[in-house]
Amino acid sequence: SAGLQYASLNWPVENGWNNYNSLQLLTYFITVFIAAPLAIITGIRMSGAWPKKAAINKFYPIELARKIHFPVMIYFVAFVIVHVTLVLATGALNNLNHMYAANNDNSWWGFGIFAASIVFTAAAWFLARPLFLRPIASLMGKVSR
Repeated sequence: SAGLQYASLNWPVENGWNNYNSLQLLTYFITVFIAAPLAIITGIRMSGAWPKKAAINKFYPIELARKIHFPVMIYFVAFVIVHVTLVLATGALNNLNHMYAANNDNSWWGFGIFAASIVFTAAAWFLARPLFLRPIASLMGKVSR
């Protein structure tokens, strides 16, 4: 019934501070206990650090890891898009306050902390480029291009 409610765009209006509906619980369970471990296990297998001559490679070939990893990545992208859309469409200020400010009102504190975290993330992403990291890494030893 929760799925029909979401599909009809008549989203639940329960107090998200107190409980989750069955579809939310199922989705979070799949994300945390199925998709995340699959992403980790398949990502490790595709890693360059994985031993090329390991005995398990016969039973767990890299092609299998790729076939599992890609749909899991699509699941995560879809989950994030739907999750963020619902957080913003079902009362952005209240939901952001729950997540970021740990309070249950319609103040702008949660939005402010959220906006600051987005700015921080964008700055960190920009600064994580070779142009900025090379001088820091060269303090520890020789860095090649």
